Amino acid sequence: MDPFTPKTLQLGTKDIISAGGRSKAVRHVFVGHKAVHFGAIGGSGALLSASIKKVDIFAYDDLDSKTIFRSGFEDFPLIVANDIYDDDLL
Repeated sequence: MDPFTPKTLQLGTKDIISAGGRSKAVRHVFVGHKAVHFGAIGGSGALLSASIKKVDIFAYDDLDSKTIFRSGFEDFPLIVANDIYDDDLL
């Protein structure tokens, strides 16, 4: 997802949920756009899926697992992995 993150943030996205760490360059892009990268606890996808209330394709629908979705959640536990101050959980 790192190659797509700068453009996605430039278009107005303020938070992104993904698995794994982000490159140092992309972490600085989050800071520049005052955006946040959230991570979910690994292996919890089935449990977390019950909290998803709405999903629409936002971009890159032809990229299969890399498709970007606009989602609505309720009671969705996430961890801030990278914040707007360049702090990194990982």
